[in-house]
Amino acid sequence: QVLSFICGDFNEELKEHSKLSQMLTKFGYSNSYSVLQEPTIKYYTIYTKHIKAYIDAIYFKSSSVTLHSILSLPTSTQLSSQCESLPTHIHPSDHLPILAKFSFTSH
Repeated sequence: QVLSFICGDFNEELKEHSKLSQMLTKFGYSNSYSVLQEPTIKYYTIYTKHIKAYIDAIYFKSSSVTLHSILSLPTSTQLSSQCESLPTHIHPSDHLPILAKFSFTSH
């Protein structure tokens, strides 16, 4: 199987049942944050006065990599207690950074 990553700002709420998430899942991709994050807690990757959504992601497809960890995102509750919207002096962009750590697995 070919190792493949699709990463970026998708400008679409990446809920489990969104069209984009369904299409990528259909083609064998996994969202690194959906794999390792608590599904009952609300997270955002963009947090402005007008948009609060999970729109940035790292999708991967391969049996030759293992996902080990992700950069923790603040919960919606944590963000709302820190600020009204991004950017701030703590988070200098309107998007929060995402990061996933993978390793190659040998066959």
